[in-house]
Amino acid sequence: QQPFTRKTFIFIISQQTPPLPQNLNMKQTQPTKTNHTYTYPSQKNTQTGSRGNYNARVKLHHNLLLQEAAFFDSTETGILLSRINNDVNKIGQVISFHINIVFRQLTQFVFGSFFLLKISPQMSLVAFTGIGFIAIISAIYGQFSRVLAEKVQDKFAEASAIAETSFRMSETIRAFNGINLETSKYEAGQGEALELEEVQAWAYGMHKFIADSVETSKYE
Repeated sequence: QQPFTRKTFIFIISQQTPPLPQNLNMKQTQPTKTNHTYTYPSQKNTQTGSRGNYNARVKLHHNLLLQEAAFFDSTETGILLSRINNDVNKIGQVISFHINIVFRQLTQFVFGSFFLLKISPQMSLVAFTGIGFIAIISAIYGQFSRVLAEKVQDKFAEASAIAETSFRMSETIRAFNGINLETSKYEAGQGEALELEEVQAWAYGMHKFIADSVETSKYE
């Protein structure tokens, strides 16, 4: 059996399985109508993210229960709980936050490019050159950040498995004076995740610095 990594999580949640029970009505990802004539886009994105979380959790739980017994023998409960909570929360954040930013930036780029071409085609050439360079840097950063995010989620899942096992066997651990050992194991797992998150922060800082430097140099 392969370890229950993030790729396994994506595979299981995307499986075509028998339909869910009739009493489970999957929520539509589009926000429901309200009595207000207008709702802010951020509110709609938040609602969409929440409903996406709901659907992903219900489907993942349903698909996990359909796995063979050997899967549960080789996968710790803490890892499953971490995947069904932490990983799904990440999906919700992407839906409600990152997609909002992408659409806003895309809209600004389209309308900004239109006006820039109207005002000065020569200046637009310089601007588009800088935008192309930033796009390449962003693509490299995005790929690197995606790999780091996957490793962080794996570390959180492993740490959750350690915590779940220590809680389940708390009486035995206390009887053999193993509290410090279990704490050290859990701290080590969280420490590895923290190191990866710090690398993510440094990578984001470098990406932001390069992008801002290119943006500033276009106007000098």
